[in-house]
Amino acid sequence: MDKLGDPALRLATDSSVTGLVSIGIPVFNGSDFIAEALASASSQTYGNIEILVADNASCDDTRDIVRDAASRDKRIRLLPSDHNRGAAFNYNRLVHAANGEFFQWLAHDDLLEPTCIEACLRAFKDRPEVCLVYPSSVIIDEVGSAVREHDEHLDLDIDSPTHRAVRLLWRLRMCHAVFGLHRRSTLLSTDLIQPFDSSDYTLLLEMALRGHVVEVDDRLFKRRRHASDSRSANRSKADIARWFSPNAKPTARSPRLVRSFVRATYAWAPTRTSSLLATTAVGANAVVTEARWHLRARRRARTPQPRPR
Repeated sequence: MDKLGDPALRLATDSSVTGLVSIGIPVFNGSDFIAEALASASSQTYGNIEILVADNASCDDTRDIVRDAASRDKRIRLLPSDHNRGAAFNYNRLVHAANGEFFQWLAHDDLLEPTCIEACLRAFKDRPEVCLVYPSSVIIDEVGSAVREHDEHLDLDIDSPTHRAVRLLWRLRMCHAVFGLHRRSTLLSTDLIQPFDSSDYTLLLEMALRGHVVEVDDRLFKRRRHASDSRSANRSKADIARWFSPNAKPTARSPRLVRSFVRATYAWAPTRTSSLLATTAVGANAVVTEARWHLRARRRARTPQPRPR
């Protein structure tokens, strides 16, 4: 049987951590998919949750849909905004507004399987060194049909922070782990989502430096790819910069990202010696990782696209 919806995955809550979990949904003009995301959050088998929706001044029916859902599920709370302050602000205010011991972002167009929170919480049990748990995922299309399976296989459940950081840089691809379940106290010690392209990579690096990151094998996260998602709708450097923050200026991705990796590592390191060693290792691997990213991007650009039939 396919793992999705398998009854064997319905875990017993009495063997899991019982702290409050905050699910944070950032959204701007998401009326097409927000109801599905809310339903998937409300349907979690783990019941001790709050669902926060940060609306970034939508001008469609998003807020009405959220208010309707909140009238039926008191765990849902709308956080409105009078103007759009960008995705970085919207993502981050959810973390600060949350009350939970654990926190999980859920994009307004993505979905969680019912046992997602419960399965991730189980990996935290009796393991204070774990700061982030994420499930395997399925890529879905606009109508929710499965397109393909995706595994990050970051393998970051190891003791050495520097080894975790370097391994992350070499293995990270689609950054799905950022939508996993975070220990909120650890998440708050990072710079969260910063207003530049791929800053979620830096956030995952900060989390990996602070604790173990665990992957749950079950496919409990559905990442939706469609024509109007944030990546497809924002192609140019200027559009990407404005998506993160309305006043941001477009910059080259790689130099800023590598600098952010090095700065995050230097700020984390407990001693000067470990700081020099860690930043050297991370900086060198970051440059190589970015070079590999650009090579893959060029190959994709050269690959002939199938003609529409």
